[in-house]
This record gives sequence, C-alpha cells and structure tokens, in this order.
Amino acid sequence: MFRFLRSKKSQIRGVDFTVAMIIFMLTMINVLVLTNNLIINTKINSNLEQRGNQSQQVLNTLVDNYGTTNWESLPVSSLSKMNWTVGLLGNNEDIDPYKLSRLVDTNLPDYNLNYSYLGKHLPSENKVYRLEVFSPINNTILSTKAVTNNINIVGYVSKNNEPLENVNINLFSIKQGSAGNASIQQTFAKTNSSGYYDITFTAILPANFIAFISFANYLNLTQDVSFSTYTDVGATFTRTDSSIFKETSSSLQNINLRVKKETGNNISQAWTFFTGVQSGEQNYTEIPSSQIDYSLANYFNISRVSIPPTGYVAVFSIQNSSFTNGFYSIDILPALLDNDIYNVRRPTSYPNALSSTSTLTALVRNVIIFIRLTTWEVEL
Repeated sequence: MFRFLRSKKSQIRGVDFTVAMIIFMLTMINVLVLTNNLIINTKINSNLEQRGNQSQQVLNTLVDNYGTTNWESLPVSSLSKMNWTVGLLGNNEDIDPYKLSRLVDTNLPDYNLNYSYLGKHLPSENKVYRLEVFSPINNTILSTKAVTNNINIVGYVSKNNEPLENVNINLFSIKQGSAGNASIQQTFAKTNSSGYYDITFTAILPANFIAFISFANYLNLTQDVSFSTYTDVGATFTRTDSSIFKETSSSLQNINLRVKKETGNNISQAWTFFTGVQSGEQNYTEIPSSQIDYSLANYFNISRVSIPPTGYVAVFSIQNSSFTNGFYSIDILPALLDNDIYNVRRPTSYPNALSSTSTLTALVRNVIIFIRLTTWEVEL
C-alpha cells in the first residue's frame, strides 16, 4: 500500500513537472515571439524614420540651395552641356518664383524639363518622385452655367477640407467675341458661411470663347488661383504651352512670357491679372503689342511685363486665326503644381516599392505655399 501511494505521488509529481515544463516552454516561446516582433518593428520604425529623415533632407536641400547659376533661365540645349542642379532659393532667402516656374511641365520648345530629365537633377539622387506645390487654401471654380445671355459662376474655397467664410474673391472674365478684340469684366465677392461664392456676369453672351480667372485672398498671406473656360458650340479654343521667365534686363517686377507658336496663328491680345480686395480697383493690364516679339521661330516672346511685387499674378494670351478657332495660354506666378493650372510632377505609374514623403512650408512673393516631395526607392 505504501509503495502504491509512493508510486502514485511520483506519477503526480512527474505530471506536474511535465505540465510546468510545457507552460514554461510556451511562455518562453511567447517571449521570444514578442521579442522578435519588437526587434522587427523597431527595425521597421527605424527604417521608416531614416527614410523620412532622408526625404526631409532632400526637400531641405531643394529649397535651401540656389542650384546652378541661372539654371531657371537656360534652355535645355545649354543645360545638357553642364553638370547642373536644381535649387529653389532666391536672393532674399525666400523661394525664387522663377525657379518655381521652371518646374512646370510644359512642351515649350527647348525649355521643357521633362519628368525624367528634371528628376536626374533634383537632390533626390535619381529616384522616382512626386513633386507638389500647393496653397494652404483651395479655390475651385465648380461650374460655369449659361442662363439666357448671362453666365453664372459658382466656386468654393476651403482649408483642410473645411469651408472658409469671408474670403475675398476677385473674378475676371475674358470674352472672345465674334466681332474682334476680346473684352474684360471684373467683379468682387466674398465666400459665404459654407465657403461658396456665386457670381453672375450679365449680358456676356453670345461669345465664342470665355475664360475665367478667380483669385482667392484670405488674410493676404494665403491665396489661390483657379481657372475655367466656357466655349460656345462650334468654337474651338485650345490651351498652348507657355512659361514665365525673369526679365533679366530690368527690375524683378518685370517678367517675360514665352508662348509656343501655333501654325497660322498670331497673338492678338495678352493681359496680366492680379489679386485685389475691393470694388472699384482695376486689377488687370493689357500688354501692348509693341512688347510682343513675333520674329522667333518657335515661340512668341512677350517682354517687359510689369507686375506687382507681391501676391499672385496671372498672365493670359490669345492667338487666333479666326474668331471661332484659336489658342490661349494661362500662367501664374508663383506656380502651383496642384493639378489646377499646372499639373503635379509625377510618374506615369507609381512603383510598388518603399516610399517616403516630406512637406515643407515656404514663402514666395509674400504668400505661403506648401512643397511636398515623395520619393521611392526605385531608380528613374
């Protein structure tokens, strides 16, 4: 009996020991799994932080350096002979608006920096990239609707996807009629509590082509520009390539506009538009034809265009061989790469690879902009 009890106790102890070992082993396995996951997550976070830091360094390098001297004004035929780099810094420690303009994707002959070519000279070391430049506020013309001989414009202004109230709106219409020269109308408004503005241009129809330029001004430091067109049935007006350059022979308040020549067409009229805040101001100027050089082979050069020292400016031109067919150009300074007037610089398709994104706030022409750069771990 004693031996039986002793044997049974030994068996119980053996079972207890086995169960304890199993529990211990399971605990150790869990500890090892958790430790391994922690190490992996730490490495992932470290890699993400490192890539984020690298992306931020690349963006800082882009905006804190001048780049190669005069890179923003040199044709591609000259740049291709140099080991040049892109930098956006201006002389007053703000972003240079003309360097920003050179980032625009345009097919202007000998001046287009295509996606791959630009990427090879950015400080992102020849990586696939996405480059955006945008305003803190978003101004959008939502609709242009003809009502008898009037056109009604509805627009919307927001910030961080929230509506903005009491934003100053300065809206222009450029009408190409059937009898000759274009005409300008200008009106002012404010956004309502829901962020909308509703403006009607009266007695503006009939017209073959009308362009609308909307300036939104919120507390002066934050501005945005939107653009839209209205074309009558049977009329065809197409946007052509153009770009703004610094006027090197005079002050910084003068610019050059180069507009691609379209076969059989000449520039008939051109204007500058700029933001205003009160009714009664005339915030546009027609550019005299004497400032347009028609003799160049591939593009028209509009020189000595005077602009205000701060805020957004739009430059618009029409070239046409008839009143129902033609071309127009629209440019703004500073340039915004936000898929409104100018497109974001981006690859044709996004790679399936690790990426990092950084955003920086900058000042240009005394208005705030955001510059966002995304890079992928893939060579161009």
